[in-house]
Amino acid sequence: MPSAYFNVIYGDESQKMPILALIGITPEGQREVIAFTTGEHENATAWCDLLDNIKENGLKQIDLWITDGGQAMINALKLKFPDSKRQRCMKHKMDNVLSHVPEKQRVEVESDFKAIFYTARSRQSRPGGIDLPTEI
Repeated sequence: MPSAYFNVIYGDESQKMPILALIGITPEGQREVIAFTTGEHENATAWCDLLDNIKENGLKQIDLWITDGGQAMINALKLKFPDSKRQRCMKHKMDNVLSHVPEKQRVEVESDFKAIFYTARSRQSRPGGIDLPTEI
């Protein structure tokens, strides 16, 4: 569920406006745009309106939302899809972690962070989620 700000031209004037987007992943791993909208602000009301729109178009449930951590979006999700789970986007999480690491150590910390993340993912994809030893 990303948002991005773009210059939108109305008449002769250019304004920065957020584009709120919902992107889904199919069981085959393909990305699909579920919905998007422009708004004056990226706030909970704008996210609620977008979520209401997808519900009105027949979407009943989302099992897992992956978000950038913006509080407005989180508040809207809690209100409109209270039974759904939410996970922080790993890219945004990594950017946040690295912003607190001294510049000279970022490459090493980023490498370690990715190793931890991808190791955890490979464990989850193994049958039964069991971590099998790779060395004896």
